[in-house]
Order: sequence, then C-alpha cells, then structure tokens
Amino acid sequence: MTETAADALDRLERLIADVPEPYEMTHTAARRLLIRATREAPASAALSVAIDEFHAHLHYMTLNMELYGRDQIDLAAYQDNCRAALRTVMAICRMVN
Repeated sequence: MTETAADALDRLERLIADVPEPYEMTHTAARRLLIRATREAPASAALSVAIDEFHAHLHYMTLNMELYGRDQIDLAAYQDNCRAALRTVMAICRMVN
C-alpha cells in the first residue's frame, strides 16, 4: 500500500507530538516523511526554504530536549513552532500545485 501525502503528514504530526528517542532516528524519519508529504509538489526555492525551516525547528527542539531534558523545557512551544513550520511547507505545496 502506497503512503499518501496525507498519511505522511499525519505521521509527521505524531512524530512532533511524541518525539521518540534516539533523536537522530526522529530526524531521519522526519526527512523521509517530509519527502513523501511533498513529492507531488514541484521543486521551488520557497519550498526548500520552508523544509529547511521545519528541520531547523525540529533540530532545535530535540537539541534542547537532549541538553536540558523533556521536563525542563517548554516542549509545547517547541512543538507549536514545528507544527507552524510544517503548515508553511504544506501551504506552499498547495500553492505550487
């Protein structure tokens, strides 16, 4: 069964909510899911920048979790930033299609 963009997006949302360890695997999974979620959209500079922004937010969140611990940071704020960056990616995908 082929995973649709919507399926990949749902899995990305769950990944942001759960942020499983090890974090390197989280980043790898996010990259793969983001490729699946955006594969229908033509390449563009705006899309590349938005994808980079998403990865930067995810990296910053996991880095702070690793340095300070899940319970010592405002995890909800970091997750909101990741979700906002993901919404930007998907909005650009809709615009260029």
